[in-house]
Amino acid sequence: MDYNRLKLLIERKYETKSEFVIDAQISRPTLDKILQGGDFKITTLEKMAEALEVPVGYFFDDQTTINLRKAGRDYHEHNDVYSGSQVSHGVGCDGSDTGTVIESLQQKIKDLESRLADKDLIIELLKKGCQPESSE
Repeated sequence: MDYNRLKLLIERKYETKSEFVIDAQISRPTLDKILQGGDFKITTLEKMAEALEVPVGYFFDDQTTINLRKAGRDYHEHNDVYSGSQVSHGVGCDGSDTGTVIESLQQKIKDLESRLADKDLIIELLKKGCQPESSE
C-alpha cells in the first residue's frame, strides 16, 4: 500500500485529519498507526476509500487518475510509475494548463462561428437563386 498517497489525499481533501476520521468512521489512533505503516483491516481501508471517494485499488495502483473537489476547487492527481504522484490545482488531467485550454476552446468557438456565418451566407445566396458559377 502507498501510504504517501493516502496521506496526500487526506491533506488535499480535508482541512484536518480529525475531519477525515469522522467521515471515515475510524479512530485517530487507527489513522496514525496506518500512516506509520502499521497493519489494519480491509474494512478500514474500504471506509477510508469511501470517505475519500476513490476505489480501494487507488492505494495500490501505479497509474491512476482521480479528480478531487475541495472547497469548490478542482484538483487533479495523476500517478505515474515513472514520474510519481502529481497533484495540481487548475490543471487538466493531461497536464495542460487550464488557461491554455480555455484560450484554445475560445479560438475553436470563433472558428465555428465563422463557419456558421459562411453557411448562412451560402443558404441566403441559394434562396435568392444565386448559385456559384460552375467550373465546367
